[in-house]
Amino acid sequence: MKKKYYYIIGAVVLIICAVLIFTVACGAKNPIVGTWKFVASQGQESDTLVFKENGDFELQVGSKSIPGAYKAEDGKLTIELSKTYEIDENGINIKEIDQPIRYQWTYKIEGDKLTLTYEDGAQGIYQKVK
Repeated sequence: MKKKYYYIIGAVVLIICAVLIFTVACGAKNPIVGTWKFVASQGQESDTLVFKENGDFELQVGSKSIPGAYKAEDGKLTIELSKTYEIDENGINIKEIDQPIRYQWTYKIEGDKLTLTYEDGAQGIYQKVK
């Protein structure tokens, strides 16, 4: 009779462990997902970056936004945009382009701070919006 209880307790413990592992694994989220507000840069940079779970990306410049796609893997960030923008005396102008533009950076996330490092060594720093 005691042996039967040990089997039941063992089975319950295994089920609880499986549920916990599944919950943790499914809850794992890419840390870059979310909205990041521009803080500092060595050069010109956009206002806000929005990374979505499905790989969609949005560059928000002032009141305008430019859609795109991203891939963040192994400390490398690639963003592809099908539109671009100019800032002149009339404000921000969104422009269609013939071929998508691809940008690449290395990135590092420390807490709520995202640092993008460009090929020339310049950095853009963003704060995660909560």
